[in-house]
Amino acid sequence: MSESRDYYRILAVSRGATSHQIKVAFRKKAMRYHPDHNPGKETWANKKLQGIIEAYEVLSDPVRRKLYNRRVAQAEELSISVERRGRPKSSMQLMVDIMRHQATPSWARTVAFAFVFFEYYSRESGRAK
Repeated sequence: MSESRDYYRILAVSRGATSHQIKVAFRKKAMRYHPDHNPGKETWANKKLQGIIEAYEVLSDPVRRKLYNRRVAQAEELSISVERRGRPKSSMQLMVDIMRHQATPSWARTVAFAFVFFEYYSRESGRAK
């Protein structure tokens, strides 16, 4: 599952859409972006269709949809809380805050590790002098 994609936006349905509405939206989009209906643009249409299929697979399954909604909510909560708090007290606190959330993208974990590493390295190099 791709974290950066909004499956509701891909299928053009609301978050409260029923399974029937999701199915209808999937069929419309699949027909519109099917490679057979887009001569000359088969590779582009195939990429679009794969994204539509991925979105439908997640949203049509109640368990996967619930998990997806939970992860989206956690990611939104994390971004809102980071914006409101401003700069964290230390890089270690930043790493703890980021690792606490399951929906954290890998680049954020890498950045948190880099902060902690460079803070530790700068402290140690200062002691050596």
